[in-house]
Amino acid sequence: MSYIQVAINSPLHKTFLYKVTDNKCPLAKQELTLVGFRVLVNFHHRNVIAIVVNESNELPRELESQNIKIKEVISFLDKTAIFSGDIIKLLLWIATYYHQPIGEVFYTALPILLRKDTQTPVPLISYWTKTAKDKVSSKDKLSEKALKALEFLEGRTLSTQEFKELGILSTTLKSLANKGYIAPLKDYDSSNNNWLVQDFIGKELPPNEAQKQAIDYITKEAQSGFKVFLINGVTGSGKTEIYLQLIAKTLAQGKQVMVLIPEINLTPQTITRFYERFKVPIVCIHSSLRDDEKLSSFIKLRDNKAAILIGTRSALFANFNNLGLIVVDEEHDQSYRQTQGVIYHARDCAVMRAHINNIPIILGSATPSFESLANVLKGKYHQLILPVRAGNAANVTSYVVDMRKTHKDDIFSQKLLTEIQNTLAKGEQVLLFLNRRGYAPAQICHDCGYVFKCQDCDANLCYHKETKTLICHHCERQYPLPKTCPNCHGHNIVPEGVGTENVIEQLAMLFPEAHLARIDRDSTARKGELEKFIEDINNNKYQILVGTQMLAKGHHFPLVTLVGILNIDSYLYSNDYRAPEKLAQLITQVSGRAGRAELQGKTILQTHNIDHPLLKLLLKHDYNYFAQANLTQRKMNFLPPFSYQALIRADAYKRETVQNFLNNIYNILEKIQQKISYFSFTLPYTSTVERRQKRFHMILLVESSERKILHQVLEILEKEIPNIKVGTSDFHQVIDVDPIEIF
Repeated sequence: MSYIQVAINSPLHKTFLYKVTDNKCPLAKQELTLVGFRVLVNFHHRNVIAIVVNESNELPRELESQNIKIKEVISFLDKTAIFSGDIIKLLLWIATYYHQPIGEVFYTALPILLRKDTQTPVPLISYWTKTAKDKVSSKDKLSEKALKALEFLEGRTLSTQEFKELGILSTTLKSLANKGYIAPLKDYDSSNNNWLVQDFIGKELPPNEAQKQAIDYITKEAQSGFKVFLINGVTGSGKTEIYLQLIAKTLAQGKQVMVLIPEINLTPQTITRFYERFKVPIVCIHSSLRDDEKLSSFIKLRDNKAAILIGTRSALFANFNNLGLIVVDEEHDQSYRQTQGVIYHARDCAVMRAHINNIPIILGSATPSFESLANVLKGKYHQLILPVRAGNAANVTSYVVDMRKTHKDDIFSQKLLTEIQNTLAKGEQVLLFLNRRGYAPAQICHDCGYVFKCQDCDANLCYHKETKTLICHHCERQYPLPKTCPNCHGHNIVPEGVGTENVIEQLAMLFPEAHLARIDRDSTARKGELEKFIEDINNNKYQILVGTQMLAKGHHFPLVTLVGILNIDSYLYSNDYRAPEKLAQLITQVSGRAGRAELQGKTILQTHNIDHPLLKLLLKHDYNYFAQANLTQRKMNFLPPFSYQALIRADAYKRETVQNFLNNIYNILEKIQQKISYFSFTLPYTSTVERRQKRFHMILLVESSERKILHQVLEILEKEIPNIKVGTSDFHQVIDVDPIEIF
């Protein structure tokens, strides 16, 4: 008989005790420990899945004298542990640090197909291999994609999904199979571990001096185990090449590698570089995959059948057999922050995972987060600076245009239009950035000024001309175009403001010969659409690209030499203390899309606030100077990362429910403050958009100059919150530690 502590998917901040008899876990007893196994238990009169997080041969002392009936485990569901010890430690740390319910944390990390009370399914994945037909017949006229597929299959097998990640569709594979070049393999076992063979590592590019120094330094320092390296390199400085060369060294030691990227839309170009460099099993984990594909990747990593994982934030929880290196690319990106369900920051959790595994971790960015730069100042992170672009790429020249000198309805300045014309004449491409999708951010009555708003949210409705609808960008509810004003019954209803659809419409009239691409969430909603856009852009099928933030992140467009940022004014007068950081990152990242090959790049920023001190500081100096100046200001004002914050967020269908709950929290904090000093808190306040999807959202901020004190306060709140009666079942609250937005 033994006793186990298990995590169960519930809102409670604790584990639960069950007993295990030998006849109930014959398979598990073959293992050294029961920790990490899924078990079926009875919890509140229903059978649920639980995960073993601790075990003991003896009953806990505090229970020995109590006559408590301890339930027995119904059954064990796996032959092999789902989570290894390092993952268990990480998940318990996440639950403690972020003050999230333990069971919900474990449930979030569990692949979806393992959330059912069945034994671990083995996904049947189709693979492809080359046939003996070596030479390509001139009669077949294979496409560029087909030739690329054959190149990728040289010396290895790949699944249909892996080809999809590389931008090669199943139709291309079927065509190659029909012509006898490749053949399918059902349920292929890729357990031959060929990735241990160094010959499978492709040719490295010769590094420049800065790259070489970074590679040599990290290689030497990483030998001692856990260290955090921040590669701070300008856009196009060759950070990825550093990753690849260090990954090669890790693979040569027989160890696995985790590579985290912020967005799904960055995977095709990233994965292509990895497949071209390494002939090793590479798997992906991100939200676009089917559940069986995610589980297949999870099992391969656990069973040492995959060498490299490339994924978004959820890939953090993959169970590696022998993890040797973690890379977090674009570490500053806010996409690493999980804001729904269990709240955590994947970058910071990756650092903790590296610490638990005693392995090196590399963070890379052209615009490092202020948190990472502060950790460099504190000596926690080792910074390596790449000051110049790799190869022959020149630095970008920036110009600022005062839009006050143009007509109020003009989208483009004359300077920008002239530069677009000149760029097109040279056969080069233009990228215009505007972080507003749709045609216009508001629809108003020209007669009385009435603004059409969402019925469920406190937000203006955005006009989408393409679909002839008004859409709320908070809840995505759609409305038909109004014919009359509900206020004055007039018919003079007009769009107000500018969105990407409007920009494209104006450009089509100004440059009728140019091929235009609009890339935003609407135009790339269908699967594979973004990958197709990127491929066509690189093949010069489009001359002018208009896009939102998804186009600004990490993409490499060799022919783009002109970048126009159409409106940055919303960032200049924000009440968010992080706005300057976001502005600097945005301008630097978007500008970095220009001139990434040997062609000279230009950036034009249009603003009505040309004399704004933040803008002048950024343009006069580089991002690092700007960051250090702003970090000094934050330190003087006791703002993160020199203080520590947590939010108590609450929402419900009635405002008074939320208000009463947070008033109770405020009263509890007043009592805590009588015992614990050095922390402060605000009165409850409303979110920027108070009502969303018919629910009222309010916040209370708690902060301290000492992290330890903040967590002491939150631990007390964690115990007190269940005692607050709200009187309704539709209420929701969450503790948000280290928030990236406080409104």
